[in-house]
Amino acid sequence: MAIIKKYNKANKTTYVYDSVSYWDKEKQQPRSKRKLIGKIDPATGEIVPTAGRGKRTKTSVSGAEEKKVQNSTDGHVDKESGNNHETTDYSTMYTNCHRELLQTQAALVIAESRISALTAEKQNIARQLERILQQLKN
Repeated sequence: MAIIKKYNKANKTTYVYDSVSYWDKEKQQPRSKRKLIGKIDPATGEIVPTAGRGKRTKTSVSGAEEKKVQNSTDGHVDKESGNNHETTDYSTMYTNCHRELLQTQAALVIAESRISALTAEKQNIARQLERILQQLKN
């Protein structure tokens, strides 16, 4: 699993993808699957999660199906089985968890880029110190 940044020249936006590599047996070569995480906000540099193209945020339910769901989750306790039926909107819970996951992944990408920048800076400072030590020895 890798994080890929792709710049779109047409709308001047950088998109961030989660890429997973796999071996294609038919073509005998590696391939990758990408999943959109979000886009980078140019002002702050943070990754903003996107819903993706053509995805629906809520599924439509017919009236009869909605009644079934409402009757089965009306908040009563089934005395025979002892099951507590609570009214829960699972699609909302899923959407919230998915959004939180995307935000966490975005924060991870930002942290990883900061770590690599600090590592490069550390290496640069180490080289400078090495040059200074060499000059002091001479």
